[in-house]
Amino acid sequence: MLALGYPWGMSANTAGFPILRAGKVASYPIAPTREFPTFLLDFSVFPGNSGGPVFVKKGEGDAAHLLITGVMTQQLEMNDRSLEIGVVTQAEYIRQAITQLDRPSQVRHLARNVDTPMRDFAPRPEAFSASSAAAQVSN
Repeated sequence: MLALGYPWGMSANTAGFPILRAGKVASYPIAPTREFPTFLLDFSVFPGNSGGPVFVKKGEGDAAHLLITGVMTQQLEMNDRSLEIGVVTQAEYIRQAITQLDRPSQVRHLARNVDTPMRDFAPRPEAFSASSAAAQVSN
């Protein structure tokens, strides 16, 4: 997978282009997104990567296109050390946010009906214990 960003505020050139970086999927995005809002990317994450698009190239030649899979939202850490794994929030949530921006009168209505706050979607440290990490590696 590929990600665009500005790690530590750096850009690719004086024109301000973002830096393109690659990483491997560490946990595949699965559905339904309501139950699995994030997935993991084996990728060193730095300040400036957050909010950057994560995408994959599908197809070859003239038939090739880019599929945006989400945005980088945080890095995983354990004991104040980076695990060099990024948390990607699935694109469906971005689509929902854009739709809500187009209909501001519905935002208040939707906010009252949200049954799971976004903060609950962030991975919890106990979800990534050493034993669970070892189990994931062995699979």
